[in-house]
Amino acid sequence: MSTTPSCSPSSSPRKRKLSDAGLDTEIPNEIIAEIDNESRIDLLGDDIKEQATKLRARAVRAVENPKIDHDDLRDSWKTLLMLIDSRTKASAVAKAHKAEVAALRSQVQEYFFLSQIGDWCHGFQNVFKKYEGRFKGEWTKALKITLQEQGLSASVAAKVSESYKDFFATRPYRVTKTLDLLRPEIENLKNWCANGKAGTPPATPYLDRVDGLCKRYKVDRQSYLDLLPSCGRRDTMFHNACPQLEDYFDDSRNVKWDEVWAACQKRKGIAQQQFVQGRIDEVQLAKIKQVINFWFGVHVSGWNEDGSAILHDDIKSLVSDIKSSSPKDPDKIPDSPYEEGKWDDLM
Repeated sequence: MSTTPSCSPSSSPRKRKLSDAGLDTEIPNEIIAEIDNESRIDLLGDDIKEQATKLRARAVRAVENPKIDHDDLRDSWKTLLMLIDSRTKASAVAKAHKAEVAALRSQVQEYFFLSQIGDWCHGFQNVFKKYEGRFKGEWTKALKITLQEQGLSASVAAKVSESYKDFFATRPYRVTKTLDLLRPEIENLKNWCANGKAGTPPATPYLDRVDGLCKRYKVDRQSYLDLLPSCGRRDTMFHNACPQLEDYFDDSRNVKWDEVWAACQKRKGIAQQQFVQGRIDEVQLAKIKQVINFWFGVHVSGWNEDGSAILHDDIKSLVSDIKSSSPKDPDKIPDSPYEEGKWDDLM
């Protein structure tokens, strides 16, 4: 006598949930639970919330009413879920668009602000740059006298004083360079104060020089430091300068033309990204690449087998002029002794 084998779990028919009255309640209860757990319903508008409320009420009635079609109930929920998904995606797109519009508006405001303030900042910076040459002369003379009072001979004192001849904070530099010199000192000063002024006070020779310039014109140093970054941002935003050859000097003050070419290629890459982002069109992209190649071609006519650049004769003279006029890194940086109250204006 054969026996019928028991069904495995995977092959057995799914058991339906029945109510006390013997009604199939699985689908209605699932829909009720899914609606209750769908957190997006309350976020997507009153119409979605109203449809979900009505559908849930139908599902509740279906638990006790066998005449309500469960398949139709499930299809209605699937349709509503599709609408929820679509509305969620549309909401995300709208949110991203709103954020993009806000960012563009902020950028336009920044452009306008910097166009209004930039020239004023350059105006006072140019005054500082012009005066710093005379200030350095006065400072060097005072240092020489101090050194002689400390016992050095006149010749030695003069030599020591002269060793600081290339130290400047503003005169030979672009605003961005001056900011690069000041920011590390400001950061070190903030850290020192944050640590309860423990340990050796930081050296701030560039802040000291700026303080001397500000005192000359009876303006406060903090205002200068507050305003100068706007000048730097204006220059960076409005001027996409070609490579400055003095920025590519090696230790012998010869131009590293391979690095200049690499900088040109990098600028082309930035333009390509701007094209992909829709900030410039295809014609403008081609024009930017054209001008970069043209600029480099004016300087370099080709490359030697050893990789060195072949320069036009006039460019050799231009580089020589840049060498003689571009600022050198100072051989020595002045001491920056701490005095009580030295940075009170910055605290």
